[in-house]
Amino acid sequence: MGTNVTPLDPTSIASIVQFGLKPSTVYYNYRCGDPSHGMSKIHHFKIMPNSPDLVLLVGDVSYANLYLTNGTSSDCYSCNFSNTPIHETYQPRWDYWGRFTENLTSTVPLMVVEGNHELELQAGNKTFEAYSSRFAFPYVESGSTWKFYYSFNAGGIHFVMLGAYIDFDRSGEQYEWLKRDLAKFNRSVTPWLVVTWHPPWYSTYTAHYKEAEYMKVAMEELLYSYGTDIIFNGHVRIGTQTC
Repeated sequence: MGTNVTPLDPTSIASIVQFGLKPSTVYYNYRCGDPSHGMSKIHHFKIMPNSPDLVLLVGDVSYANLYLTNGTSSDCYSCNFSNTPIHETYQPRWDYWGRFTENLTSTVPLMVVEGNHELELQAGNKTFEAYSSRFAFPYVESGSTWKFYYSFNAGGIHFVMLGAYIDFDRSGEQYEWLKRDLAKFNRSVTPWLVVTWHPPWYSTYTAHYKEAEYMKVAMEELLYSYGTDIIFNGHVRIGTQTC
């Protein structure tokens, strides 16, 4: 025969943690629950550090392209001024961003990959001018010919930063570079393989649905073949839509 279980009233149950938590600390013999109704068995865990050793910024940095040359914000510059021959974006916005993040970026390494808001189409069909000028990229050291894709090692991780807004076809330079870079990947030196790019290949968000499908078709099989451990993407932000 089954045992009858009387459900508890959630409003009468307390949730108690028996001590405060500190970063980078292993806690032993912790229990959760309500002493009047029962506590969990004893566990242990480690709190993540609050001070990062490395920051990955996966595109969309300052959103300078959403500000007009006079500093006025615009949801879509190219939409509002589609016939303007020069689409200069508001470069002081980059300076604001630099000052805002200085406390972090002056003490912690920051590695960045471009997003769609870094395109910033300007006179002469130039793109990514501010992005390329304001950051340093170890692209030469990793055998890349462009700043838009590169790799580096940090600790036990090999990071691969891919460009989603340049040529990624299998016949292109980026794909050939990716093959060479992964061929040199050595798990005995860097056990983890982490790959980043801006727009996710898998998303149900209607504003960007299947936006990176061509990149997925071109590169997914190669990343699978090397057993990529973690992928970081950006682009999709719940509750917002920008062009």
